[in-house]
Amino acid sequence: MNLMMIAEHKLNLIHQLNELPEELVFELETIISRLKENSLSQKKGLKALLTSWKPLEEEFPKIEDYPPKIEDIF
Repeated sequence: MNLMMIAEHKLNLIHQLNELPEELVFELETIISRLKENSLSQKKGLKALLTSWKPLEEEFPKIEDYPPKIEDIF
């Protein structure tokens, strides 16, 4: 069983027991829906994730690449 199925199962048990306040049940349902979204996005793979990103619109500053200092360690 994966984490999402376990969370849904626990939530169903809690609903049956009617022991939690409505606010907490809503929070648990939100967590489960986020777990489902993450699970679906992970199945798409890295290539799908990278292609979904928009290119950056900003310029990066030039960085001076100085040679390392020579140190006398002996």
